[in-house]
Amino acid sequence: GYAQTTWSDAAARTRAFGLPASVASAGGLTAPPIASGTRDVAVGLALRWDASGPWSGVAALERSRLASALSVGPVVESASANAAMLGVVYLLR
Repeated sequence: GYAQTTWSDAAARTRAFGLPASVASAGGLTAPPIASGTRDVAVGLALRWDASGPWSGVAALERSRLASALSVGPVVESASANAAMLGVVYLLR
């Protein structure tokens, strides 16, 4: 299992989740300033199992959620997301 968080500066958070003032005003929206801080938090479970020889299988499940300051922005459709991954690994020796 794992937990992780992503931090980003104000410029990166504004590019990803903000609106330029000109676009916001044209659409009748407000464009509050976005400060640096936590972008998201994720928790997950990852598994690996050995098959035969150099082959292995991997699987992961993850749930992530945007920081509350970003989740209420006008460009955010959903504040949380789920992800699943299933794969095969070949180990080169």
